[in-house]
Amino acid sequence: MVSMDSSQGIQINASSDELSELGKCLLQSEDMYMTLLTICFNSLSWKDTINCQRSASVLCWTLLKQVLGCNLLPEAVTWLYSSVLKGLQMHGQHEGCNAALTQLALLIYESLVRHAGSAVIS
Repeated sequence: MVSMDSSQGIQINASSDELSELGKCLLQSEDMYMTLLTICFNSLSWKDTINCQRSASVLCWTLLKQVLGCNLLPEAVTWLYSSVLKGLQMHGQHEGCNAALTQLALLIYESLVRHAGSAVIS
């Protein structure tokens, strides 16, 4: 089920927003969640449009928001955002990918700049 948050204009995918118990268990280990984030964000620039759109609209934000409370290094935040930009460079001509990647970029910017502050911007 997809709904629209009228206050922010952001689509929220209610059925896949939550992780399963296995997913939550995997995120207990810092090495594991960083590996999962790396795979998901690297997949945004693979030469596979469908994979990019699914990763951007479902996986990346679902995983990233689970670790927002953790202290991500500014370099990691920069890398995550750069991965989205690489995805836009590769798949920006496809309307679905463009929308999903742009939404992901805005969510990352809003959330991580609030947590990391000026270290990410500089």
